[in-house]
Amino acid sequence: METKDILKSLRKSKGFANAKDFCEISGISYNTYQNYETGKRLPTADFLIKIADFYGVTTDYLLGHETQPDELQKLVNQMNEQQKQKLIAIAEILLK
Repeated sequence: METKDILKSLRKSKGFANAKDFCEISGISYNTYQNYETGKRLPTADFLIKIADFYGVTTDYLLGHETQPDELQKLVNQMNEQQKQKLIAIAEILLK
């Protein structure tokens, strides 16, 4: 899958029916985003980082170098740092 297709798929999977609504929420210029989602331009590194953080995925995923995060990774991406530390402590206990 190409980056433009991944961007569109992520946007729709998060409930943004159109790019304009997504751009308003994310603070990204609509014209810039449209160029990336249609493949007219390649996204910058700064853009990829911002989008990866917004969606909770990696830049490698946005570039098509890895598969979509599994269910566990999706949950971890939604956690704050304190929750992540608790999860690590629980995992360490389970692995003993």
